[in-house]
This record gives sequence, C-alpha cells and structure tokens, in this order.
Amino acid sequence: MAPTDVRDAYAELAEKLLQELPPGEPAWLQDARRRGAEGLRALPFPASEKIHIASWPWTAVEPGSPFAEAAPAGDLPEAVRRSFDAGAPALVLLDGGRSVAFDLEAAEASGVVVADLRAALADERLPRYLFALVGPEDDRLAALSAATFQGGAFVYVPRGVAFDRPVQLVVWSGERGQSVRLVVVVEAGASLELIETHLSPDGVPTVHHSVTELYVADGARLRYAALSRLGRGAVDHGRRVARVGRDGEIIWAIGEVGHADTFAPTVARLEGEGARTELYMIGVGTGEQRGVFDLRVRHLGRHTESALLAKGILLDRAHQVYNGVTKIEKKATKSSGEQTERLLILSPEARGDANPILLIEENDVKAGHAASVGRIDEGQLYYLMSRGLPRREAERLLLRAFLDPVIARVPLPAARDRLVEAIEEKIGR
Repeated sequence: MAPTDVRDAYAELAEKLLQELPPGEPAWLQDARRRGAEGLRALPFPASEKIHIASWPWTAVEPGSPFAEAAPAGDLPEAVRRSFDAGAPALVLLDGGRSVAFDLEAAEASGVVVADLRAALADERLPRYLFALVGPEDDRLAALSAATFQGGAFVYVPRGVAFDRPVQLVVWSGERGQSVRLVVVVEAGASLELIETHLSPDGVPTVHHSVTELYVADGARLRYAALSRLGRGAVDHGRRVARVGRDGEIIWAIGEVGHADTFAPTVARLEGEGARTELYMIGVGTGEQRGVFDLRVRHLGRHTESALLAKGILLDRAHQVYNGVTKIEKKATKSSGEQTERLLILSPEARGDANPILLIEENDVKAGHAASVGRIDEGQLYYLMSRGLPRREAERLLLRAFLDPVIARVPLPAARDRLVEAIEEKIGR
C-alpha cells in the first residue's frame, strides 16, 4: 500500500469512528476512544526499520458491538476448547465483544476479580488502569487499539492474596478481526499466575489487536505466560507493558509460535526500588512470515534487576527481527540488566536480525548483552546421523537442545506443555 493510500485509509477510519462512537459508555471511555480516533490521522507508527509494518492491513477490523452479551459456551470453536484447563478460572473473549467464563467460583471466594470489560465498567478501579500504560496518544497502533477495542478482561488480585490457581485468558480472532484490552492488577503483597492465549482459524484473513497492561504493586509477584497461535492469514499487534513496584517481581514467558505476521512490543518498567523481572521468549518463523519483536526493560528505580533471554528459529523464507533494549535511567543506581538473543537459521532464504542495545545513563550499575545469528551445526548433525538417526529426527533433537534453556524457564507447567506442543506442531519435526 502506497503512503498516500495508507494516510487515506486511516483518515477514513478516523472519520467513521468519530461519527459512530458507541453509545452508553462512560464519558472517560468515550474520551479515550475519541482521542484514539483523532490520533489515526497524524500519529506515527511505532519504529520498525527492517520490516515495514506501516503497510500491513491494520485497519481491516470490524469494531462490531462493543461489550456484547455473554456468548453460550456451546459456541466455542474446538481450538478454543482445547486451549484451557477445566477447574481453573478461564475467560474466553470471542470476536464481536462476546465472552464466556468458566470456573470462577474459587477466584470469587478469594476476592479475585476475573471479569470481561463489559462487567468491569461498573468497577470504580478500572479507570485508574485502563490506558495508563498504553494510551491513545502513544502511536498509531495504540490509537487504533483505543478507538476500536470491542471487549477485554479485567483481572484484579487484592492486597495480600496469594491465589493458587492459574487464571486463563483466551482470545479468539475470527473473520471480523479482534481488538481487545486486557488489564491485570496484582496488589501489594499478592501473587498471581496468568496464562494468556491468542488463537485464530488457519487460512482466514484476520486482524488481531491485543494490548495487555500489567500492574505489579509493591512486594507482589506475577508469573505470566503468553502464547500466540494465530493461524495463517492473520496480522497481529500484540503489545504488553508491565509496571513493577518496590520489591515486586514479574517473570514472563512469551511464545510467538503461530503463523501470523506480528508486531509485538513487550516492555517492563521497573519503577520501584528492588523491582525485578525475568523475560523469556521463543519465536518460530515459517513460510513467508514477518515478525518484529521489541523486548524492552526500563530500570527506573534503584537496585532493580532484569534478565532477558530470547531465542528464535527461522525456516523457509521467514524474516523476524528481535530488538532487545535494556535501559538504566538516571538515579537507577545499583541496578543490573543482562540480555541475550540467539537466532537459528534453518533455510538459506530465511533471515533473522538480532539487535541487542544497552542504554546506560547512570554510574555504579551492571549491564551486559550477547547476540548471535547462526545456522544449525553440521558437525553435530553429522554426528547424530552417523549414530543412525534420520536427518529430520537429528534436526529435531538439535532444535530442542537449542530451545530447552528457555522452555525450562517457563514458569507455569501448563503453559510450558502447550508451548512445546505448538513448537513441535509448527516446525513439523
């Protein structure tokens, strides 16, 4: 799409959205939608140098009826039914703003809120968090999310509550496209495990916008896993931003193992003294897939710690970019940040870019980075084949050995099992 065509498409969408603001929403929410729609005319796209995401068909999402009534459980696609475990709280978000909830009794008994945004609009706490980390004026895709989102989820863990069952959020994107906002709040001294899964039918063109805002208060703990298994034909904007308070901790694992063309920025803001994060990611690119994965940690408080480890596998003619950025800002003394990105290329036509970046604005800190882009070790492959293994089986073993250091760190067993299943299915080995 030519630059002029892109501008025209967003200007037309902005006009349409401004004329059709959903009635009956609170004034603060309508204001955010209005600012998002207005931002479509002029705001820049997020930076992306090697893959031109501005030409992707982001506007091809039908807003539908925001906050529709709950859908019958029988309406769930089979892929959705297989994506979560019975007995633990689950909220499924379908296209068109519909949702289905399962097994929320234990959460409710503990005071934990797991609600779709339609119900959460009545919660006076929601306006403090929705749009606070990813606002309508941040960039054009953030504006598009604010203006078009149809539904979402609000998860809230009260102060001091250690909830012992993983909360499961499943987002399904059908032919109409999907635009959701997910808000997760873990109050001081509380703890939560959360699994977020994104799915779409294979071979169906769809646009998927998902923005997750994570709040980890002082002394709180969040174990977070996100698995993207969108099908061929999908275009994905999957953004995640976390704010971590004093002595708080978030350990997150992200599996980009679907077939969508993806722009997925992930940001951890370590704001409180002693805040820490561990961020693990696996990406697998096949076919003609394109992907841009921005992994960023901002050290804002003293004595903050971060560790970032990302590994990617590229096959066929796929092209993916991994940007790792560790920034230690002024006054964040005694902080430490380490990052590693490793990409493995299995095809002469595949391409991977690993860009480790350290931005240090303070003395008395520790920081380091490492990155590599390479091909499978033919010597190791020959050794395994000389012991009688077929080439495909030998390659499978080497790929698992490459990924296992990340897989082993996925904090939730259920998410780990599903990640391995998705990897094995995608690479067909």
